[in-house]
Amino acid sequence: MNLHEELAGSGIQFAHVALDVALGMSPSYGRPTATLDQVSPLHRDLHTAHRDEAERIFRG
Repeated sequence: MNLHEELAGSGIQFAHVALDVALGMSPSYGRPTATLDQVSPLHRDLHTAHRDEAERIFRG
């Protein structure tokens, strides 16, 4: 968050996408899973339409 704020206005974006799921197969029973096809639109949206945001959380 601090790096995002420090770089604000410089034309450089620093952002983070946190995953609250396992990608592919779940390593433990009951843990939610997601595919890369489900997660990638979040990355694209964060770096195109929402450049002012520092973080997004994907919960599946």
